[in-house]
Order: sequence, then structure tokens, then C-alpha cells
Amino acid sequence: MMSDASGAEPAPGAGAAEADARGAATRLIASVVNNRVAAILLMVLVLGGGIFATSGLNRQLLPNVDLKQVVVTVPYPGANLDEVDASITRRVEERLQGIEGASRVTARSVAGTSTVVVDVEPLADTAQVLEDVRAAVDRIEAFPPPDAEQPQVVAGTLRGCRR
Repeated sequence: MMSDASGAEPAPGAGAAEADARGAATRLIASVVNNRVAAILLMVLVLGGGIFATSGLNRQLLPNVDLKQVVVTVPYPGANLDEVDASITRRVEERLQGIEGASRVTARSVAGTSTVVVDVEPLADTAQVLEDVRAAVDRIEAFPPPDAEQPQVVAGTLRGCRR
């Protein structure tokens, strides 16, 4: 019995199937070599189909990421830390406690700016929480103070780029 290059004996009955596979491959190669025009046309069709298919795909290099946060920022130019904290930060923070879909409300005051961050629960809809926060801020009486700018309420997202 003949062995292959590795020295292993072929399995019984494998010789005929192996010979048929080699014969089919040999015939395919011979037909491609003998009929170059058909081979080139087939290659052009495959490449064209691939280019057509990939041009229609929506490729995202960086996907949009929802940070599950809503941020309220109120600039108050010229105000010191105590003014910002008393007239803006505490009022916004109190109003936002108990918003449905919010897991935590944190606030930070610095001279000239108030920032309140609402963390959104993992299964909650950030867009709905954003609308609820906007509505709650709009309902605060005599707000913002006369010298403060209008509140900016935005959802925290990282925007990716599309090609």
C-alpha cells in the first residue's frame, strides 16, 4: 500500500474519493487555463459584486454612545460660588430629585457656573428623561436669576463618525 508524504497510510476507501477530488480540481484548473476570457469575466463579476455590496453597507468607525446622563448647565457670569449655589444649583437639584428614570442627581457649583448631572437608570429611555428634566427646569419659578443665562439641558452622548 502507498503512503502519502507524511508517511501515514490512507484510510480504506479514501483513495478513490481523494482521486476524484484531485481529478475535479485538475479539470477546473484546466478549464480556467484553456478559457481565459470566461475566467476574467468571472473575476470581474465577483469583484464588481463585492464593490457594489460594500458600497451599500453602513460603516461606523465610532458608534454613537449614550452615556446615560442628562446635564443641566447654567452660566451665571460674575456670580460667586455662594450666589451660584443658592440661586441656581440647589433649586435645580431639588427640582430634579425624584425624576422618573433617574438613578442619581449630583451637582457642582463654581464661580460663574452651575452644573447638575442626572444619571439615567440603565433600562430607562434617556430621551424621555431629558424631556422630563427640561420640563422640570422650566417649572422652576423666577428662574434663572436676571443676570444668569438660560439653562442648557443636554443628554450626554459621544458622537461617532460615519463614512
